[in-house]
Amino acid sequence: MSARIFVAFVIIALATATAPSVGAEVYSGEPISIEVADADLETMLANFAQITGYAFAIDPQTASHGGLDQVVTALYEETPWDQVVDEILSEAGLDWTLEGKVLWIHIPGAGPQGDRNFTGDQIKLRLEDAEVEDVLASFSKITPYTIELAPEVQGTVTLRLESVPWDQVLDFMLTISGLEYEIDGDIISVYPVTDARGRQLIAPPA
Repeated sequence: MSARIFVAFVIIALATATAPSVGAEVYSGEPISIEVADADLETMLANFAQITGYAFAIDPQTASHGGLDQVVTALYEETPWDQVVDEILSEAGLDWTLEGKVLWIHIPGAGPQGDRNFTGDQIKLRLEDAEVEDVLASFSKITPYTIELAPEVQGTVTLRLESVPWDQVLDFMLTISGLEYEIDGDIISVYPVTDARGRQLIAPPA
């Protein structure tokens, strides 16, 4: 089944996209049709997140350089959604990396490094301007780890994640908050690595 998308300023989805296969220039996402003229790139990608079911996120480095402050004009007919995303981001000078159900948008060469394998139980998390310290305190209760925060750790976070391993949720939240972590035995130490903040791209209400 294909999905047809018409865009005036935001995208209206008529079907849920399937997962793309892994491989250079091999696309197998659900075909979509899209026609946009001078559309806001960030809003457009947020709506792609909604129709695909993936968590689209921009990393702090890309966000700090205004990576999504662009407009897009595009026309596609019955084209795999992952090809559309790939070509639109490439035209914008950006790249993307898919890890499970998380799609990272980043500057070329600055994506997640190494073979990151998340094995925690899958959880659902919905947060709206939640204090990072409070959320991390809750992770100490649902995981076998004690989470220790550096004094500088602060801020709020808004997330919507479904069926994602808890350790990937933790990594996701810390990354977009400009935080890093180290695991030593049963202790996870969290500390700031940048003043920049990324974010999850969440579609506006219909």
